[in-house]
Amino acid sequence: MTTQLLTIRNSRIRVGDGEQGFRLDIPAFDLQTGDRIAIVGPSGSGKSLFVELLALIRPAPGRGLFMIRGRSGNTLVAHRDGVAAAEEERLVFRREEIGLLLQNGGLLRSLSVIENVRLPARISGTSLKVAGELLEALDVGDLRYRRIDSISGGQRQRVALARAMVTRPSLLLADEPTSALDPANARMTLEVLHQAVQVGMVQASVIVTHDEALACEMGFDCIRITHTIDHGTAVGQIAPRVLH
Repeated sequence: MTTQLLTIRNSRIRVGDGEQGFRLDIPAFDLQTGDRIAIVGPSGSGKSLFVELLALIRPAPGRGLFMIRGRSGNTLVAHRDGVAAAEEERLVFRREEIGLLLQNGGLLRSLSVIENVRLPARISGTSLKVAGELLEALDVGDLRYRRIDSISGGQRQRVALARAMVTRPSLLLADEPTSALDPANARMTLEVLHQAVQVGMVQASVIVTHDEALACEMGFDCIRITHTIDHGTAVGQIAPRVLH
């Protein structure tokens, strides 16, 4: 049985003004349990901006509806018709329900691999055992006591992915998760992201990627962002995705 996890309707995000500005239009975007979505499109079309919105990092849009449901059933109305949720509500929901893998990984260099992965688990009260299991699944288990500075860029990306999943978030978001990886590791990483949903470690995943062919091949539903100019302003628009 599937459950609606996320609903966005008639939302618009603006960054900057005039010719230096950018606008991302989201006519309709639905997400449900079991979904594996890849956001694809040209550079500068707003893919990373969309991930920041879903991660509750970016302030809610100035109009429309943005509602997201957690694993436990709690629902956050991040924005509805000009009224936004309080920042504290957004922060709590983000910490408890969302796993985020950024392009730069965001790992703490002063900590070891296992300490980096366990950190969000300690904060959320999640079992620390999961950290080691994820590192093994991503083929970096033998690096668990190494410092971040001593491992390669591809290995760091996989450690960051383990950290993003360690709290068993409702929604897993990944911004260019394969950008620093060779073809074999890129395929393995997308397979892990795909399997994480299948086995219930996370309820749904949304990734941003330039590797559309691989994402589609690995079973992700590829949703395209178009890029146009409207009265001198660059505009990205996500193709509607509506569930009935």
